[in-house]
Amino acid sequence: MGILGKLFSSITSEFKKLEPENKRRITLLVSLSGFVPQAVEKDLIAIVESAGTAGDAGHGTILPEIKKKVVTELTLAIISSCRIPDDGPIQYWWDFEGEFLREVVCVLVLAESNDERQVLQDVDYSANPDEARAQALLNISRLLGREGGSLIQRLNCGEFLESWHRCTTMFVQGALTGIGRLSESAVIARTPKHLRALSPRGESIIRELIGRANRGQFSKHRQEAS
Repeated sequence: MGILGKLFSSITSEFKKLEPENKRRITLLVSLSGFVPQAVEKDLIAIVESAGTAGDAGHGTILPEIKKKVVTELTLAIISSCRIPDDGPIQYWWDFEGEFLREVVCVLVLAESNDERQVLQDVDYSANPDEARAQALLNISRLLGREGGSLIQRLNCGEFLESWHRCTTMFVQGALTGIGRLSESAVIARTPKHLRALSPRGESIIRELIGRANRGQFSKHRQEAS
């Protein structure tokens, strides 16, 4: 393909030309980067909204731009501290080290959140779920202008803690379970739709990974066969 052909080649057409194992890797990566914010929206954000606006005239609502930042912080804290299984279906969909998956999912989430941070190291959340939760709650308190400690106390409750624990222990395994309910071809067939929805920054990340995959350099962290 000439220079112009490469320039205007769609990301979906590049994806479809990948070898099967690389299609699986890109599919899992894109799936996880979308699954975490969805889990935060479903399981955590309503609790934060209720606690963060308690006593306000607009009880139960947060300004959309602030809400987006809250979702991003919770998402990044979960990615930083979640459990990534080292056996089972993940070996088929992602035959690299789990930490590399964590790093790349974080990079894509940052891109799709239009966050100025670039990589996992910039996020600076602990790998310990309890510590990451405390850090996230502190950041959320600042975003909501509730830095006195009362918001953190309200969120360190059973409902939030239970949802947080579920997200940090099960989100990767839950995504893999969901993927396993469908045929591989059906799962991969959905990926082009997700790729077309990426921001330019997110698309550039996937294009880079596709290029590396085509050169046999998807990762330098490939797990050694036991």
